[in-house]
Amino acid sequence: QVLDYGTGSGILAIVAARLGARSVIGVDVDSPSVASARRNAAMNSPDGSTLDFYEGPADFTSAHEFARGLAEEHGNFDVVVANILCRPLMALAPALAAAAKPGSALALTGLRSEIGDFQRIKQAYQDTFFNFREV
Repeated sequence: QVLDYGTGSGILAIVAARLGARSVIGVDVDSPSVASARRNAAMNSPDGSTLDFYEGPADFTSAHEFARGLAEEHGNFDVVVANILCRPLMALAPALAAAAKPGSALALTGLRSEIGDFQRIKQAYQDTFFNFREV
């Protein structure tokens, strides 16, 4: 079970499904992005996978409740991915933690190590996710 928060075109969600995830949920605050992700998934999803896309709230406080609702509806997620900039990722830490299973994997992209993003993200997420590695 995979959560792609900030799904955009849906590429990370689609790749997760193509790599074997049976259930993938993509979330974006931008309704045209959600529509695009749905179109892309319709053309590129493998058989046997379920991909669902939702428009999430733009404010970070509501994102926490939204993510908790996704976890209640679909079950907590084994893998959480996000390709968003550092500041939104830091603000989304409680939301993504609420959606994740204990011990789940977290993959974040869009970070810039030369300006210290990795250390800030590690600090924001270290209470829920462990074994950080910068690649």
